[in-house]
Amino acid sequence: MSTNIFEHIVKYASHNYYEKYAFQNEEYSDARDEILALQKQYTDMPLSEEQKQVIDRLLKVHSELCDACMEKVYEQGLKDCAAILKALKII
Repeated sequence: MSTNIFEHIVKYASHNYYEKYAFQNEEYSDARDEILALQKQYTDMPLSEEQKQVIDRLLKVHSELCDACMEKVYEQGLKDCAAILKALKII
């Protein structure tokens, strides 16, 4: 794992933006409420421990993938912004 300062900035900025966005966005809020309802439904389902472990692992890995993708998209956005600023001779 690289300790590149740019990667740290991207990680910090993307997660801070995401948290601000999440609390101010109605669509996100609605999706969060639906997730909470589905979690309750999942908890009440008569699944074996093995089945629940597989589902839990699937959701965890999917979430990790989404986080990684979000960071890469944010990183590319910052690179694109820097490239535009350089092309305009602002930096």
